[in-house]
Order: sequence, then structure tokens, then C-alpha cells
Amino acid sequence: MRKCKAVVVFLAVLLAVSFLTLLHTPEAHATTNTDTRVFTSLTYDGDAYVKNTDYDTARTQQTGSRRTTGTDLALGQRILSDLYHVYRAYLYFDTSLIPDNANVTSATLSIYVNYDDSETDFNVTIQNGQPTYPHMPLEAGDYYYGYYVGNGGCRSTSEISGTGYWNITFSSEGLDWINLEGTTKLCLRSSRDISGNMPTGDEYITFLACEQGQAYAPKLYVTYEYEGVQYVFYGPFNEKTGTKEGDITVWVYPVDATPYNFTLDGTYTLNETQRPLYFRFNLSEYNFSRFYAPRSDYEEIYVFHPEDPYYYYSIDLIDLVGVSNGYFETYITVNGTSYTIERRQIIHGNKLPFVFTWGWQYGFRVVCDQGTYDLGHHTPLTEQTITVTLSPFSFPSGYTVYENITLTANRTSNTQIVVAYEDSAERTNYVNVTIYRVASKNKLIKEYSTQQSTNTLSLTWKDAEADKDYIVKIIVNHADYGTLSWTFNCHRISGGSNPWDFDFLGTWPIDSSQIIGFALVMCVFACFSVKDSTLGLLLGIVVAAFLVYIGWLAISWTIVSIALCLAVFYALSRRRT
Repeated sequence: MRKCKAVVVFLAVLLAVSFLTLLHTPEAHATTNTDTRVFTSLTYDGDAYVKNTDYDTARTQQTGSRRTTGTDLALGQRILSDLYHVYRAYLYFDTSLIPDNANVTSATLSIYVNYDDSETDFNVTIQNGQPTYPHMPLEAGDYYYGYYVGNGGCRSTSEISGTGYWNITFSSEGLDWINLEGTTKLCLRSSRDISGNMPTGDEYITFLACEQGQAYAPKLYVTYEYEGVQYVFYGPFNEKTGTKEGDITVWVYPVDATPYNFTLDGTYTLNETQRPLYFRFNLSEYNFSRFYAPRSDYEEIYVFHPEDPYYYYSIDLIDLVGVSNGYFETYITVNGTSYTIERRQIIHGNKLPFVFTWGWQYGFRVVCDQGTYDLGHHTPLTEQTITVTLSPFSFPSGYTVYENITLTANRTSNTQIVVAYEDSAERTNYVNVTIYRVASKNKLIKEYSTQQSTNTLSLTWKDAEADKDYIVKIIVNHADYGTLSWTFNCHRISGGSNPWDFDFLGTWPIDSSQIIGFALVMCVFACFSVKDSTLGLLLGIVVAAFLVYIGWLAISWTIVSIALCLAVFYALSRRRT
């Protein structure tokens, strides 16, 4: 008899819980990053020249003699043995690594000057002939002056003080010439050549080419801003003491590029154009590694080194929910603060390997589209596999957590939607809540909107139409995380309407329109269970389903289905006994 009563109570509680589905985890907008890259000239670099007894002919001739294999390049003009010489240099840089959405803020061309014996100084001037000129590889026809225009930056040879690298700063016009999708091609000319000033002696310089080697090749320094992602790494720290301990190699696995690594020894800021697949922390002993999959576009990641002895353990996650976009996290508490140690994406049907210190306590949690659930703490010992079960009741209804932010958006009745927001760190600049009605062809019609400069918001909107679906969009501007957004789906609860509303009697801790429906279900349970508990269970669930259909009871059909299945299993077990 006690078992029968226990099952009745369990199913009654089951039906009283509403299990609503959260559509999206927060979509953190990309941050603005600043980066500087250094590009080395390609082997296509070269110069072209013409010598003639007539200066105008030498300057305006349409073809010149090319030099593309030498170790130095000439630039400028001279007269020697009654022959006028005009030299022009051409440089190529593969700048395709710069993101396509980047805003180039500054650039510097650095050339290694190895000779300057000019009798007349001139400005080394950067000009542009892209996209066609100069060709790659250099052609004789690329010499023609009419193909190149503008002043992308210049500097007087009077400022050359000897051999070594010498920099030319790009002008605002020249910044537009940097090719974000391929090769940046530049022509370097003398300002006196551009102006058509006839030389009276030597007025040229030479600088080293790519063929001289990386240590002397022309360099292009480009600084740019771009919408991307940023991760700040700290550590590595000892898991037990929290003190800084040596250094560690961190591997980065981009979505569409070759993995690379850096050494973390204190603090390291990583900027990328898009969110990497994951990071790998290379533990030196035993060739073990820990993994961390980023969930947002900005994160501060604390890297911890396990205490010896440590081993690989497998987490066998039994998922009875069917979580989407799920991640399994392990965390520890050090000096009163909780830190995420590893985060792996949940791949259904696969066990997840984690590195744990033997006998040390770790916390487990699951973060997914359905919400966040803390699975408690575990102390790994001799077992190799740790089994964790995730049930439909693991997640609070309509509830999600992001960093220090907690928020909910629920359709509590046919006419009412309740929204709550709280930032425990008090770093929110403003919260914007907009409620949309879903019209035909999924067209969204704005029904309500409010924006408040607050860290805590609670609102109840009572103007929903019973037979309409709604979407709640919450946009937050946060001092640390930038702009965040969440979207909640608030479906109509049923096809009927609920006439019971006892709000006129005062404030209730629950939705008063549900009291009658809940009372009817409990009466059926109680009355029929006295004679036959199986009959009471089945009839109570049938009545609950009917009340949901007509709108008198606001619970999910998922809950009704689960309750019915459990009742059937119970009935079958009773028949066997």
C-alpha cells in the first residue's frame, strides 16, 4: 500500500512541473580586436630600369629591363657616361591572412638599405597599380610609369643614416591599397622620377631583396581592427594550492586553419577571427592533455595543472533528455573561487575522457540549450569509468545561466508571460526585453518592448492571446561581455481557454488560474486510488490530459506523456504480481 501511495505522489508531482524548452544559449556578439602582422616580401620582388641618352625616353618608355633574381633592388635616377638611368622597384606581399572584415589602421614598409650615395636627395614614394600592375611574376611592360598613381607614403633619403632597415609610413590613401584577399603589390619610385626632374648625377639607393634571406627581406607591418573573438589565458596554477606553477603549452585548433601553439607563462591574450574548435593544454608528464571548448566569443580561461598522481577517467553520460548543443564541464574550488578545469562537447554515444588527480574532488555540470545543471561533486579513485545520469527533471523550467547572469522567460498561463533577469556581478549597462507575436508565415509582430538600465529586472506581461504563440527576445549590454542576446519560445499552452482566475482575492504564490485544474486531478487520483491505485493513476492522467487540452491546466505534453508511460509500466508490474 505504501508503494502505491508513493507512486501516486510521484506522478502528481511529475504533472505539476512544467518543462519548457529554451531555444538558444546566449549569442555573444564578436569583440573588436586589434592585431599587427608582419609580412615578408615574396620571391617575385624585382626592379626594372631603362637607360637612354634622352631622359624623357628613359622615363616614359613602355618596357624596361627586368631584374628578379638578384639580391638587391635599385630605386631612383642617375646619369652615367651621358646615359640617363631610371630605376623602379616592385614588391609583393601575401596579405590574405588579414580578415576580410578588417579595418586597416596603419601600415609600415620596412626595407633594408645597403647603399645610398645620392648627390641629390629624393622621396622614396609608394605607388599603386593594382589590381593589374605589376604582374606576378614581373613583366617588362610593368615598367611603364602610366600604370602607377598616388602617394601611398613617402620618406626623404636625407633621413637614411647608414645600412639597415629603414621605414616608410603609409598614408591614408596607401592603407586602401592593402589587399585583404590576396597579394598586395607595390611600386616604389623616386619623387623626382614622378615629377620628371632630370638627374644631374647620382640620386638612387639600393636595398636588399627577398633573395638575400629573411633577415634582410623587405617587410610590411600591418595593424588592423576586426570583429573577432578574444580569449585571455591565466596560469598554469596548481590545482590544490592555486599558486602559479611553471609554464604550459597551449594548442589552438581553429575551424579552418592549421593548429598552432603558444607557451602560457602568466597571462596570454589570444585574438582570432572566429571561435576555435577547442584548446588543448599539454600536460608534460605521461603525454596527457586537457581540453577546453569555448562557448562564447570572449572568455577568461584559468589553466590548472593536476597534482601527481593523475589519470584519465571516462565520463559515461546517460542522457535521458536528448540535450542539444551540450557541453560537459569539470570544475574545482580553489581558495573559495570556482574554476572550470575542462570543457568537452557532448557527443551522444561516446564516453568523455577527463584528467583527474587521484583522490581530489571535482564538480560536474552540463551546459546546453536546455539550461545548466550541476551534477554535484565526485572524488575519482580506482574506478576508470564514472557514470552520470541526466534526466528531464535536471533542469529548472525556463531557466538558464550565463557567467554571473541568471534569466527566465516563461508562459505561465494562456495570457501571461513572466520574464526575470539578474546579474549578480552588477555589470549590466542595460536590459532590453521585446515580446513578439508569431503571425502567419512565422512573421513576428512586436507586441511589447522595454529597456531598463538595471542589474535586476522582473516583469509580468498579461496581454497575451490564448491562441497565439510568442517569442521573447532579451538583449543585454554588459560591461565585460559586450552585447548578449537570448531568445525564448513561449508557445500557446493549449487550444482552449481557462476561465478560472482568482487574482481578485489577492496575490498568490502560484498562478491562480491553475488551482481548479490541479485540484480536479488530485481528486481523481485520491478517489479512485482508494479502490484501485492503477485505475486511479490512469484516470488521473487522462483527466490531466483533457484539462491541458481545454486550457485548464498549464503543463507540458511531454510531462503528460512521461507520466502516462510510467503509469502503464506500473500497471504491467501489478499484473505480474
